[in-house]
Amino acid sequence: MTKFGKTIIPFEYRPEPHELDTAKFFNKLGKDVEFLAPVYVKNAKTPDIKMD
Repeated sequence: MTKFGKTIIPFEYRPEPHELDTAKFFNKLGKDVEFLAPVYVKNAKTPDIKMD
């Protein structure tokens, strides 16, 4: 039996369709994907997702 991952999306964030497609790809490989809410700080580099 194949274990599928799950996708977690915070209430205040709306991922782009291509981001959801990427999450689905990793879900099929058994990975959990959590989208992170954007941080709006000038010149800050922040991750978009957390994957397990």
